[in-house]
Amino acid sequence: MNPSEGRDPPPRKLKLWQQNLDRSLDNQHDLLQSLGKTAYHIAALQEPYIGIGDKTRANSYWRVVYPSRHGMDNKKTRAVTLINTSLPTEAWSQLHFPSTDVVAVELRGEFGTLRIVNIYNDGDNNTTITILR
Repeated sequence: MNPSEGRDPPPRKLKLWQQNLDRSLDNQHDLLQSLGKTAYHIAALQEPYIGIGDKTRANSYWRVVYPSRHGMDNKKTRAVTLINTSLPTEAWSQLHFPSTDVVAVELRGEFGTLRIVNIYNDGDNNTTITILR
């Protein structure tokens, strides 16, 4: 049996949500509740709650994509992207980016290829902007 048989194809239209959670667990729980099961396909979060084990919170409807550098240096992760489990894992992949403030993913489908870059931009410096150039 083909592993993709019986699975829904990637949607023709994607719904994205973006929010800064101010590192609050309460804000993150409220967001997960309001996103529901299938209301959105992608949630780009800045300043998510990061708890024990350097992990954020999600529920069974979401796959968490951390920055490529998450856990590799002493910098706090300030961006994560949640991808709804309704999107087949074959339809997306993470792109490497050398920052704990950026999560980049590439989606593939009937629409072609789409890259989504979730950026936390620190108001005190231009480090992320410099790396993007």
